[in-house]
Amino acid sequence: MERNNRFNYPLGSILVKSSGIIVFFVLWEIGPRLGWADNQFVPSFSTVIIELFKLFTDGDITMHIMVTLWRVLVGIIAGCVIAIPLGIILSKIHPSLIEILNPMLRLLSQANPFSLSPIFILFFGVGELAKISMITWVCIWPVLFNVIAGVKTVDPLLEKSAKALNASPFQRLSKILLPSVGPWVFAGLRTGVEISFFMVVAAEMIGTSAGLGWLVHTAGMNYRIVWIYSSAVLIIALGVFIKWFLGYAYERLFFWKTAGDFYSEVRIRKRFDTSEVLFIIFMLIVILGFGAKQIIKADFYSKSIESHDHLELYKGSGGF
Repeated sequence: MERNNRFNYPLGSILVKSSGIIVFFVLWEIGPRLGWADNQFVPSFSTVIIELFKLFTDGDITMHIMVTLWRVLVGIIAGCVIAIPLGIILSKIHPSLIEILNPMLRLLSQANPFSLSPIFILFFGVGELAKISMITWVCIWPVLFNVIAGVKTVDPLLEKSAKALNASPFQRLSKILLPSVGPWVFAGLRTGVEISFFMVVAAEMIGTSAGLGWLVHTAGMNYRIVWIYSSAVLIIALGVFIKWFLGYAYERLFFWKTAGDFYSEVRIRKRFDTSEVLFIIFMLIVILGFGAKQIIKADFYSKSIESHDHLELYKGSGGF
């Protein structure tokens, strides 16, 4: 029993769960140094981290991060604005339409946005609207299907009780439907955010002048191998952070749905503090404002230069 209980401590649990990652980074560090891999094509982990630190020191990498996050955030907001009302309408107001439209919706959800990119460009051009439309397309489907599934789980007794108490449609929507569907919406949102983040990185490699995807493309075009690995590490780290934050937010928003069972780890369940809410709102405003400003700057500079030298653009000759 003592041997099994020692892993209940946070440090031991973290070490066990992180052992695979630690071994991977150790092999990445010693592999190029011992000649197991060509250092020209596979730089050591420490070299990548040092180069990434230099990019942060220069300051321009922050602009690329903000631009990417801005595109993801705007696309997700647009996707939720479309998917949530549409899911409620199909499930609650016109449930018979689900049986008719479900095959078509499932078919459209399987369409790869890159295969539809010529259509997006045809309708929205090669600017930001096309990229945001691709992100919106990816985000709509998991949110929509989760809203439809969530509406079906609403307790009919609650709805009958609300009607018996002469509750208005708005009161039934705000007091019964939305709280019941909320966890389902957030589950679909988590899936949409994770897919959208990596989708925008790929979309930024075409027809952009800023963003993490553009940075990877620029590094490859200029044969900056260390930049490629540094950008990839940053993209993965941001993806991991976003996934962790969404899990954290889910536990705070729906703490009544995340009670641990007999086999789960003991965690403290609590709501968001006021300071946490204000900080999240502040960061969203910063991303929306600063990201939009940097996109305007990047587009203006890319149109004003005569030679499209992407390397010089990243180095900051445009006043970023």
